[in-house]
Parts: sequence; structure tokens; C-alpha cells
Amino acid sequence: MHLKLTHLKRILALAVILAVTMVVIFSPAAPAAAAPNITFNGQPISFNVQPVTSRGWILVPTRDFARSVGATVSWNSSTGQILVKRNGNQVAYETGSKAVWVNGKLLTFPVTTRPHPSGQTLVPVGPLANYLGLKVAWIASTSTVKITDPAWR
Repeated sequence: MHLKLTHLKRILALAVILAVTMVVIFSPAAPAAAAPNITFNGQPISFNVQPVTSRGWILVPTRDFARSVGATVSWNSSTGQILVKRNGNQVAYETGSKAVWVNGKLLTFPVTTRPHPSGQTLVPVGPLANYLGLKVAWIASTSTVKITDPAWR
């Protein structure tokens, strides 16, 4: 009888493993997280390249974001730096780096900027907006990054 009980335990254990495996394999995939909303002075910003999330930070395409907030963007081919200017603030950085120069002072982004096949560089939106003198708030209930110009209204 002892031999049969051990055999029964093994069969039961295999059945449980098989049931769990079937649930994992045949469960519908979790829905993809919706892209966050990003607004500037109450208006939604649209992007040619969709924002992505990296280690909890939302990255947006530099050119699309800069134009939406009234900044200018240039690229220095000799240094490889992207320069974003708005209202006397200058932010310079390179693709594939965390280093960022804000008004000449070396700081770091929380995540590495990254290239996108479109030719734009994805950059963490919150820090970039702050470095340009804008206010940033995260509204978790609507997955919205709310950016405002302190001089707006």
C-alpha cells in the first residue's frame, strides 16, 4: 500500500503541474499597456513616434516634444549633441547617453536616451520638460503626464 500511495502522490503532483501549465499557456495575454497621455497647457501632444516606457520613465521623441512645447531643436554633427532651447534654457545631450548639459551644467537623465528608427532620439519627458523650465505632474488615474508652462494663463 505504501508503494501505491507514493505513486498516487506523483501522479497528483504531475496533474497539478500540467493544470498550471495549461492555464499559463492558454490564458489570454494581458492587454498591452495603453500609451500614456501627455499634455501641454491642457492640450494633448501627439507624436509621430509613440512614447515608450523604460524603467518606469516615459520616453518621447525629442523633435516632436520640443516643437509641441515651443522649443527649438538642433543637432551638432561635430559633437553628436542634440540641443533643445526654450525661453533661455538650453539642454544638450547625445543619443545613447544619460549625460545631459543643462545651461552648461552637467547632470544626468534617469535613463539612457535611445535612438529610434525614425531618426529621432527618445528622451525621458519629465526631466527634459523640467530642464526646459516647465512644470511636470503625473496623474496616475488617467496615465497622463501633465506639463505646464509656469507663465501660462
